[in-house]
Amino acid sequence: MKRLLLLTTVVMALLASSCSKYKYETVSGDPMKTRIYTLPNGLKVYMSV
Repeated sequence: MKRLLLLTTVVMALLASSCSKYKYETVSGDPMKTRIYTLPNGLKVYMSV
């Protein structure tokens, strides 16, 4: 059962990362590794960790 859960989690993570809907840009040298997403309506979203 644990194996199935682990396999499902890995597959879902791979699908989520490969199916990114929005493109983003980054700024070189940014220590926060901020991603700047531009949505179809022109809104800019800044995400950082």
